[in-house]
Amino acid sequence: MDKIIVEGGKDLFHPIFQVLDQTSDDYGMNIRYTNENDLFGRKNIFILGLYPTGGRTQDDRFVNVGGHRGARRAKSTQDAINIDLYGENQHYILHQLALVTGLQLSYASREYTDRFLSNGDQSDHQDFFGVSPKIGARWEFTANSQAYVNFSRSFEPPSFGELTLQYGNTPLQLSAQRGSTVEIGTRGQEGMVNWDLSYYHAWIENELLQLRDPADPSGTATITRNADSTTIHQGIELGLEIRPIENIVLRQAYMWNDFRFDNDPTYGNNRLPGIPEHYLRAELRYEHPSGFYAGPNVEWSATRIPVDLANTLSSDAYALMGFRAGYRTKQGFSAYFEAKNLTDEKYAATTGVIANADGRDAAQFYPGDGRAFFGGVEYRF
Repeated sequence: MDKIIVEGGKDLFHPIFQVLDQTSDDYGMNIRYTNENDLFGRKNIFILGLYPTGGRTQDDRFVNVGGHRGARRAKSTQDAINIDLYGENQHYILHQLALVTGLQLSYASREYTDRFLSNGDQSDHQDFFGVSPKIGARWEFTANSQAYVNFSRSFEPPSFGELTLQYGNTPLQLSAQRGSTVEIGTRGQEGMVNWDLSYYHAWIENELLQLRDPADPSGTATITRNADSTTIHQGIELGLEIRPIENIVLRQAYMWNDFRFDNDPTYGNNRLPGIPEHYLRAELRYEHPSGFYAGPNVEWSATRIPVDLANTLSSDAYALMGFRAGYRTKQGFSAYFEAKNLTDEKYAATTGVIANADGRDAAQFYPGDGRAFFGGVEYRF
């Protein structure tokens, strides 16, 4: 049985669209029981766990006057509780084939106590409940490799940031996000190849969409809303490492993200904004047994990325080239040099997300770094 106690505190003074002055305390516990005794004469692994967490934030907000506190705009206490009870069973119906079943019961509470009443009492309490089953199978076709298929339900209640992080700080009435996901994949290592490949298709109900708040004149605050229709998330995640010859390794990480509305009354089948459809990171590296390594790398966002739900404005595709070299000893010392964006590409690293740009340029593009050079040393005891 595992038992983990987690406690933490954080103070935040953040002069952005308003001056946010927050003190947060978080706590949690994870109790996990594992039983690996045979069942019906076959290998069986049973896991049962309880994961309660909670936190309290004292939130004070002021008008931003040159980075200093102006008039108070809001003051509140925010209490959050999350309790997850989960169980999973892996039963080997054949020597290499396991049937995987699981169930998670979730409860979440969000209580907002308004302590700035001159503009009315916005106190609010919301409870969320979720049941998330899972069923799947795993075939271990070699000692180091496996293939799997799963169907699962998911449950995600809104956070306090999504409920209250908006201009004016009035709690929103949001539904929890729920989804059904089918996944098929394989992972393992054979010879010179190490891989992790999966395809998934998810139907998301009440997806939590975070947009720029049009009521905020600074253009930095956000507001969260539930999607009016089911959204579709499907894609491929691939991690691949190949060692074609001694001391040479090629590492790649590729994602295909096909995220879109599904016959939404306003946005039809538009793509969800802020997410690249095709994204690749790759590195070709020479690694010497002495600890020296060096090689080029590339980052490629291959398609334009929508900025708005209406898909009228997008950021451009981009490709970045870099180079990294270093030295690492077995005793813990390491040093490195890295050059990024060698071609000094001008690109938007991320964007804001808005409802409708109406095809016009909008101040929602966050530029990525130009040509840059970094270096460092590290020693681990």
